[in-house]
Amino acid sequence: MPTFEQIQALVAEAAKVAATEVEGWIPEKKGDNTAGECVSLGTIHTVFGDYYTTTHKLLTETGYDDSKFIRVAWMGAVLQAQYLRLRPRPGDFLAFHHQGMVTPKTPGLEDYANIVAVVIDPATGKSRVPVDLPDIPVAPPNAEMTAVDAVSGEVPPAPPVPGTSPLTPIPGEEPL
Repeated sequence: MPTFEQIQALVAEAAKVAATEVEGWIPEKKGDNTAGECVSLGTIHTVFGDYYTTTHKLLTETGYDDSKFIRVAWMGAVLQAQYLRLRPRPGDFLAFHHQGMVTPKTPGLEDYANIVAVVIDPATGKSRVPVDLPDIPVAPPNAEMTAVDAVSGEVPPAPPVPGTSPLTPIPGEEPL
């Protein structure tokens, strides 16, 4: 649990981010990368759906650039799954690297960018171990999840697959 002083520092950092223009990270080619200290979590609403976002203070060759903030949208099934498994929080060190395009094994699907995300826990200095979640469809973020993220720094688990719980019956069937 963060201390009062840590919470105050995060609130001050969030106010600085709000007053600064935030640049979106759009990896265009293999080798593109960005890294820095996570200062906020959020969501973005696009024509393609809702996605989690993290905003970080940019790390450059000379250290952190206090005037440059980068927002990464964890778009696509691969990055959304990484977000849920790594559970980034404000204060974590984030790094993203474009490893190149991947051709899906399923015919008819478009190539996609293979983006690898790394989350370093500042308390341990080690890469966060991914949470072992079952292979279930990734639920898009919603306002309630964002509120939980901002307060506790944790992401609720993804909802159960329809039909695997009496609360989520298969469409067209009666609940148990």
